[in-house]
Amino acid sequence: MMIDDSQLNHLKNLIVSAQNIIIVIGVEASFDQSAAGLALAQVLSATRRENDQLTANPGLESGSDAQEKPVADSNHHKQIRLASPKPRLDTPQLTGLDMMSQELGHQSLTISFEYSEEKVDKISYHIGEEAGKFYLTVKPKVGVEPLDPKTVEYSLTGAEADLLILFGVSELDKLNQLYFGYEELYRNTPLVSFHVFETDFGTVKIDTSTFSSTAEAVYELLSHLGLDTSSDVATNLLAGIEQATNCFQSRTTNAETFAVVADLLKKGARRVVKPQARLGTSNGNLSGSLSQPIGETVPNKTAPLVMGKLTPIKSELSGDLELGQAKVKKPSKDKSPTSLMGGRKFR
Repeated sequence: MMIDDSQLNHLKNLIVSAQNIIIVIGVEASFDQSAAGLALAQVLSATRRENDQLTANPGLESGSDAQEKPVADSNHHKQIRLASPKPRLDTPQLTGLDMMSQELGHQSLTISFEYSEEKVDKISYHIGEEAGKFYLTVKPKVGVEPLDPKTVEYSLTGAEADLLILFGVSELDKLNQLYFGYEELYRNTPLVSFHVFETDFGTVKIDTSTFSSTAEAVYELLSHLGLDTSSDVATNLLAGIEQATNCFQSRTTNAETFAVVADLLKKGARRVVKPQARLGTSNGNLSGSLSQPIGETVPNKTAPLVMGKLTPIKSELSGDLELGQAKVKKPSKDKSPTSLMGGRKFR
């Protein structure tokens, strides 16, 4: 259960050389993949580049203002952006969610409005140097109603990145607003894909199916990069491992997994995922338990086991049988079965 050395080295070179990194968590990403993506974003946001070495930046601790709004420094600090088309609703116990955005673009201001070439006579602009403002003028043709200001919309578009890291993305077009309009960015930027299988796209494709969880794979990456983890990062990684392994009940859990968990606990990880028992009646057996994030409600798909009065059991035995409060009466003589044997009737 290890990432190939060539992949690790390639990935390390990409991360070290990148100044602007965008981490994207897919709309179909699992809890584990979401936790792993958050953890990686947190760690990289708290690092800086010095002589092509990733070094922890003590000034960017998890939870600080700088961590909440990471800003790139042209000399050292990396700019890390975290985005997802639609945030999961079952991850409130994870840290770093304040970094999440549902938009990829933020480089350019875009002004849009309803436009019809037949109605417009001229479009011009000028810059008011004294006021420090930009003026855009749309002049309508004679006899045509001017542009309705209510149709004017403003948005931030355009994105630049040196590296894209994707978690739980099986197809790029499933990223919706994070992909459409940015196809060139995905096509021309080095891309790392973390998934439970090898995706069809990516400069580096990390198949995490040999690990207990994606969080464990990210832990290995961080160890290879020589980056330490804060208690918040360790909490996210531990949550991902616990959820993916049903609180260590999965067969994918092994000695390496427990070694990782032990190290995360030493780093201050808090357990935010707990097992929740579920009773089942399949084949007359009680089913096992599952892991569920704290705060979630598990649907009661099976009836609870209720100990109450015993149901009377009919029997052909003579006499009365008493089981607790349940009493079984012997059949009455006029309804008991009969048989003929040698012309004689027996009961």
